Amino acid sequence: MLTLDIESNRKEELDKKYALSGGIRVYLKEDGETTGVARLVYDGGFCLTDFLIEKNDCEYNRQFFFRGIVFKLGNADSTLKIKTDSEVLIPYGFRKDGEYMIINCKDANYPSACNHK
Repeated sequence: MLTLDIESNRKEELDKKYALSGGIRVYLKEDGETTGVARLVYDGGFCLTDFLIEKNDCEYNRQFFFRGIVFKLGNADSTLKIKTDSEVLIPYGFRKDGEYMIINCKDANYPSACNHK
């Protein structure tokens, strides 16, 4: 079973391996084992600076991890920005703002694979 775990003080092996420090780390766990890590830095809103899945890196796990982060930030009425111009984020409700894609997470869309509306 996939779960998310949010921490700001604890360091796990992936933090050490990829030299992640500072910010808030979100861990993707599969059956209790850490398989991915994302780092968020707060600067008035959250900026997703790192997003890594080391084990079982597949579209399903990436979608679960990303959607889970957006959903959790939406519960806190937070904005999220990602330094990219990827149009893949547009269906979620991200908009272009300079060199970032940005969204107020409480307004996020969660598009289905079949684009069901």
